[in-house]
Amino acid sequence: MDKYHIITKTLTVKPKDMEIFSDMATEVQIDDDGGGAFIVLRQHPSHRDVQEVKIDPCEWPWIIKAVEQQLEQIKEMNEGV
Repeated sequence: MDKYHIITKTLTVKPKDMEIFSDMATEVQIDDDGGGAFIVLRQHPSHRDVQEVKIDPCEWPWIIKAVEQQLEQIKEMNEGV
């Protein structure tokens, strides 16, 4: 039995014509504070101190796909927890 496995911790959803550091890029991340894995949605606006999530309607289906993929990984990670 293998001692290690690889997980994808963060996925980035962004417009095709934008860079990954764009204000429009949204990170879908698995996190865990010791109580079991969960999803964090994060954006990094460069022109504001306050972190905000602004989701374009065209972006939403891609965010859903990324969250569903991460939720499947969480289900596998939390088996036996």
